[in-house]
Amino acid sequence: MRKGRSEGLQRSVEETFGRSKEPSLAVVDALASLEGDAPHETEFVLSDYVDPEALDALFSAAESNRRVVSVEFTVREYAVVVRGDGTVTVSRLGTDV
Repeated sequence: MRKGRSEGLQRSVEETFGRSKEPSLAVVDALASLEGDAPHETEFVLSDYVDPEALDALFSAAESNRRVVSVEFTVREYAVVVRGDGTVTVSRLGTDV
């Protein structure tokens, strides 16, 4: 599920992940949405910024252990926040969301 917040140029996108969607895929989907691309057409490789398998494993372990986990990193001009509640928020750097 994707939610965007903006007036004009989209500045922020929220994706969800869970049993049917890994966190790394939610990150790619959100980034692609802000870039106006299909996920397979993006001009970046997520593994250049974060280890997708480690990200997925971290949140899989968090779910089974009921721990609160949050990971923040940047991809190009975007701030990415992945939360243990199953949400990914991607925002353009330098914008208040």
